[in-house]
Amino acid sequence: MSKAIQDFLNDLKDWQKNFTIQEYEFEKYNCEIAQIARMQNNNDIDGLVNFWNEKVKQEYFEIKHPLYNDVVLRAVFSSKEPLLENYVFLIDKENKYPCLWLQATHCINAIVVEKRIFVIKEPWNDDVALTWTKLMMTRFAKENIINLYHRDIAFAFTLKNTRPWHFFSEKMYVIQHLDSNNKLVESTHSFFTPKQFKSITKSKIKDFVLFYPSAIPMFIGLLKEVYAESIQDREKIVKKDSFNYDLILWLGLPGEKRAWLEQIKGTALILKNLSKYFKTIKVYVDGMTAYDGQRQDFPENKVLFHKVVKATKEAFSNLKYDLSLDELNNDVIKQHANLNNSSNEFCYAKDNKANLCMGGGHCESFIYDADELQGLEQEQSEEFKKLSLFFNLNTINSNNDTSSNALSSNSNKNSTLIVFKSLVGYDYRSKICFCDDCDMAVSEPGTATIVPMLLCNKPNVHYYGDKRMPMSQNSKRSISEKYVLIAGSSPFFHANDFHIPPQHLYNLTAEVLEELAKDDKLKGYKNGVDSKGNTLIMHRLKVPPVELIAKQYELEQKNNIDISLENVALYTELEQKINTLNTTIQDQNSNLNQQLQRGKAKDRIHNHLAYKLGSALITCSKSFFTYISMPFILSYIKAQHKLSNEKYQKAITNDPSLKLPALESYPDYQEALKEKECFTYKLGSALMYADKTWYKGGYIWFYFEAKRLKAEFINKKENL
Repeated sequence: MSKAIQDFLNDLKDWQKNFTIQEYEFEKYNCEIAQIARMQNNNDIDGLVNFWNEKVKQEYFEIKHPLYNDVVLRAVFSSKEPLLENYVFLIDKENKYPCLWLQATHCINAIVVEKRIFVIKEPWNDDVALTWTKLMMTRFAKENIINLYHRDIAFAFTLKNTRPWHFFSEKMYVIQHLDSNNKLVESTHSFFTPKQFKSITKSKIKDFVLFYPSAIPMFIGLLKEVYAESIQDREKIVKKDSFNYDLILWLGLPGEKRAWLEQIKGTALILKNLSKYFKTIKVYVDGMTAYDGQRQDFPENKVLFHKVVKATKEAFSNLKYDLSLDELNNDVIKQHANLNNSSNEFCYAKDNKANLCMGGGHCESFIYDADELQGLEQEQSEEFKKLSLFFNLNTINSNNDTSSNALSSNSNKNSTLIVFKSLVGYDYRSKICFCDDCDMAVSEPGTATIVPMLLCNKPNVHYYGDKRMPMSQNSKRSISEKYVLIAGSSPFFHANDFHIPPQHLYNLTAEVLEELAKDDKLKGYKNGVDSKGNTLIMHRLKVPPVELIAKQYELEQKNNIDISLENVALYTELEQKINTLNTTIQDQNSNLNQQLQRGKAKDRIHNHLAYKLGSALITCSKSFFTYISMPFILSYIKAQHKLSNEKYQKAITNDPSLKLPALESYPDYQEALKEKECFTYKLGSALMYADKTWYKGGYIWFYFEAKRLKAEFINKKENL
């Protein structure tokens, strides 16, 4: 290892002392790094792609020094475990000019050379690139690198990344526009590797210097290609369903960083209301995604999925439904003439298999995990035969109607089938194939929108905890901010849990479905109507205040029981009354304490500032430590006494009854007067006088007065 490289490594160990942060003035230099900095500032992504396409023609990665443009650097080492950022070490042929190149969101985020740090591009104006650079220098200084010198080592690309949003926005555009014949890619931890690229085996990674194929963050240009390649495998991945579903819904539930806190019961509420119009519903529940071509286990996501399925079963098993007719608009009531007008509640069947039914009659609900249903089908169980009878594809088609909006009095038309399919741990290719069948999606912004919105272009209802979350332009509906309440306190806007009334999400979903039916984009609708000439007009729910929803969640978590919104409102009212009563009791106790404190005039005298100061003077003179601390202690006593008096004056202004009576009215008044003649009181009074007359030599006077008072006190004590 050359001396220059060794010195560079040593300097990195204490980079705070040895390096300065400077701006890279790319206009002054004639080199590719300066050109990259310029293109990044101008968002010239095509220029950056051309840069990479020129580089892939070379076996080795070589580039001019960012400051000394006559020096050519070669990449000879890179981090082998990139997470969101990758760093590359470059050196010249003479091993004199070491350089570190940081990649994260851009082609170059920072360069480190000759005791200088050049931040080339900050992605979010929060110094994150500088933070990454500092981490890079610390990590690189600790690396145990043997072959750190100019040598022949080929370069390739790595697609390793832990965050899908960053992967697709920062890597995919360049990869899709690269000449795939010239370079290999390391793709063992890639979320999507185009099939035309040849991959490096894990055992061969050490033989390459790895670069991120980064340019600038951008989604444009990657959507069609990723979708088109993935959908080719649809027949292999998506097995044909035994049932024909009226509605296929994509549900993206946050499983990491942040959570919609009502998502478990909220999903059940949404589906229960949708089941009034859609007899057979399939729900794809999205979650964490595996790397390309893999299946991974994410236990926490799976737990959430099973909780949603369980909550939905429980919601459909309730014997009553808290939706009254006054919450439906008149068009809905007119259209569905078979509503039971004698009651303001929808009726339910028995045997814990109840469903929202129109006009009474027998109705059952069947809620399954897709794996559970598959097991019943393989066994050809009695339950599956019953399902085949109720929801047989041929039976539905014989009526020339695949929409449950056409409500029927027949028993099978009053029953509901909901099948949940977990996509937790699937890769993006598989998720795209499943999502292709969906009618619409309900999901959080950010990563959760990659499949339904950015790749499959499905109509979507967005919900979020913070409006700064990245939104898709394809969103049909987004929640109203007045129905969002942040529950966390993280300084990172994307890391807080949040509350949203599920009633609001249902209403938005209903709006989207009505539009889809009107545009003939829902199964069974043509020219905006179903086979019976009915348009899809769905009811709306009253949306409670989000604060009430948050209180409901808090109480349910605290007591581990379900609590209705009505009881939450009652509880809140009682809680306010109890708090008011507690405040009244506390005030009464405080008044009583003050009454008790009035008991003796002697105590009042002891509360005078003169007595407090005198007592402190006597106490502080007993040790060296307290003696030297005396000025601070006396100042503190004076400040506290002043504050106490101010509080007292404010209290008696608000409530004159709290005013203390005159000392003369106390039975021990005469005895209390003696306290004013004691050494302690006189000493404190003398100090107060000295403080007022300091400019006349008050403190010199106090010195002799204190000695006189002490002698007087000793004489009196001896004469007793």
